Amino acid sequence: MLEETEQEKTEQEETAQQLDTLSRMMAQHLATPFPPNARGLDIADEDLVLLDANAYGYISGVRDGPLDEQRRAGLLRVAAAIPEGSPGD
Repeated sequence: MLEETEQEKTEQEETAQQLDTLSRMMAQHLATPFPPNARGLDIADEDLVLLDANAYGYISGVRDGPLDEQRRAGLLRVAAAIPEGSPGD
């Protein structure tokens, strides 16, 4: 059995920390009510509720490992469509 190098250990620890952070952010996102004034709002010809759900789905897939090319493209499409900030701000 091959011994892990210090760099591999560090990379694994960093990945674990990033996934923990992502999980906390996702839990916070789910706990935050969707802004009522954003319902029915279209961005890039897509309903914001659907964009939000798609983004959550793609991001939650990251916890299972790297996204495949199709999911990565979908996440990038969603990220490009959603402006920074919240319509409910």
